[in-house]
Amino acid sequence: ALARGQLARPVYDCLALSKLTPARKGLKGKLRPLMCGATVRRLTASTLCAFDKKFMAEAVGEAQFAVGTAAGVEKLGATLQTLVEAFPELAVLQFDAVSAFNNIHRERVLARVQEEAPHLLAFASLWLTRASVAVLRKADGSYSKHPVTTGEDQCDPMAPILFA
Repeated sequence: ALARGQLARPVYDCLALSKLTPARKGLKGKLRPLMCGATVRRLTASTLCAFDKKFMAEAVGEAQFAVGTAAGVEKLGATLQTLVEAFPELAVLQFDAVSAFNNIHRERVLARVQEEAPHLLAFASLWLTRASVAVLRKADGSYSKHPVTTGEDQCDPMAPILFA
């Protein structure tokens, strides 16, 4: 029922809440905000991903640098830098992978899911058609809410598949 969107709207609104935690990420250990959503939502997404592993592997492809690759984007940037240094005749016009998941257009993701993976559309639509809310606990013990209306939620097991 959860994966098919058959529960009451307030249930999904609660599951769209995520704890916002500062975390050190990447090879340089930069401090970045990390959103961690409800466990039941993440488990449901993981189950859907595990249901058809072959499809998921094909969806992300061999040339991806996010799924199962620690500091993948940083390694890709280092590889590009090494190639440019080794072959001065090469040029890189632009390499920008910062916040890629956070900046993707939700409407485009849903259109692609409808085209390529209609069996995931109901679940993906639950989250990509509503604002997620990142909740930050401040040092003084108070909380602040931050609506998120673009991109895919961090810590969503389906995010790499949806991004692909």
